[in-house]
Amino acid sequence: MSGNQAIETPDSSDGGSAEYFDSVTDKQSIMSSWQRRFPLFLGFIGAFLISWLAVLALSFAFRSSPSQTVEAPKAEDAFSKAVSLSGQGTVVTVPHNQSLNPGEKDFLLYAWFKLKNELQDGERAPFLGKFSESSKTRAGYALALVGGADGIRPHVYWQNEAGKGRWYAFASKDIRPQQWYLFALTFRSKRYLGVHMAPYGPESSPEVLGGYDLEGEIVPDSSAPLEIGAASSSKFRGRVGPFAIFHGIDIARDGAKIVKQIAREPLSLPDELEESNVAIWGDPRNDLGPQHLEIQVGRRAGRE
Repeated sequence: MSGNQAIETPDSSDGGSAEYFDSVTDKQSIMSSWQRRFPLFLGFIGAFLISWLAVLALSFAFRSSPSQTVEAPKAEDAFSKAVSLSGQGTVVTVPHNQSLNPGEKDFLLYAWFKLKNELQDGERAPFLGKFSESSKTRAGYALALVGGADGIRPHVYWQNEAGKGRWYAFASKDIRPQQWYLFALTFRSKRYLGVHMAPYGPESSPEVLGGYDLEGEIVPDSSAPLEIGAASSSKFRGRVGPFAIFHGIDIARDGAKIVKQIAREPLSLPDELEESNVAIWGDPRNDLGPQHLEIQVGRRAGRE
């Protein structure tokens, strides 16, 4: 026997050897696939982390910044043709017309107003009226606001040619400066006087601030012009917007409905009205009613 030993080479036909090579090949394939996909995996993880950190940063910034709200349109922009009353003599004048006086039928007068400053206790601020201070009878009517410790009280001047009548005070209301309010006066059956008031807004609900039984027929009849403006003694400082006078409506039946529509739709004529019911209706510069009464905006002579 020779000292040289033959070295046996594996037989390629051997099944175990084939499985061995197949296993090695599969592992190499898997490793190659993983090496190709690994950068993609890292990119996915990186993108996820960056997105998460961005969301976290935005959330932190939102929580740490002051809260912000979207403001509704301001009521101060509601009436572009309102007039400013500063006590310097500005006055809106409607020359006398008999339809501006109360008559045999029910009567409704309203005006929108906005105070510039609070009224102090006892301060009187008339801003609309149809009467002459120089006449003997002082017949006519007027609207005013009076400051008080518990709020502002609407006052109505109501007097006939026989001298019957006076200033009538109604319930106090929290009336704030720089906000629009509706002041509505109703007069029915020639003896019942009432006041409604409402803030500006599409869901506004007018509030009845009281009423008077005048204990007899008191119907003002004045030949003075209708004036919107602050007299020299008035403390009214602010703006006056749309106003109107209606006749011949049934206050007991339709008054509350009409005032509610005026409060919620101040630039629309109430549905219940006919042309014959409208004495004047519009803004302090134009009568949009059927009569188209003349309206003058100027300064009252003799005022400071």
